[in-house]
Amino acid sequence: MKGFKFKLNKVLAVKKIELKQQQKVLSEASKKKLEAYQAMEQQQNAASSFAARLKTINQHSAGVLNLYYDYFHHLLDEAKQKEMELYQLAEKEEQERQRLISVQKEQKVLEKLEEQEQEKFLDGINRNAQNSLDEIAVIRFFKNRKS
Repeated sequence: MKGFKFKLNKVLAVKKIELKQQQKVLSEASKKKLEAYQAMEQQQNAASSFAARLKTINQHSAGVLNLYYDYFHHLLDEAKQKEMELYQLAEKEEQERQRLISVQKEQKVLEKLEEQEQEKFLDGINRNAQNSLDEIAVIRFFKNRKS
């Protein structure tokens, strides 16, 4: 629209860029969380399959059984660690989602403000046009009256 300039146009442009960046950050956080979830599931599956294997072992050697059980507990510890990583990544994803929502709200506020200023600008133009038409009508009225 010719003649209209939004004072906060640069800020709005920055918010749009920030929104795109935040969407990428959230997408990456979601991807990392999904990868962590898959790694945790894989680790839990490994632990449960090893537990099933432990039940079928017929070794009576205490040293070998001790090694097997140590490895099994190692698998369980890794599964817990993966679960903690997943929890931390889920929290980070939620923080990024809240940040995205915040940026979206800020952008919408700026867009609404731009709309309002645009409406005021158009109202001013319409008011000026109406005043000009009213002036012309008054001038013609008095010209026709004199004649």
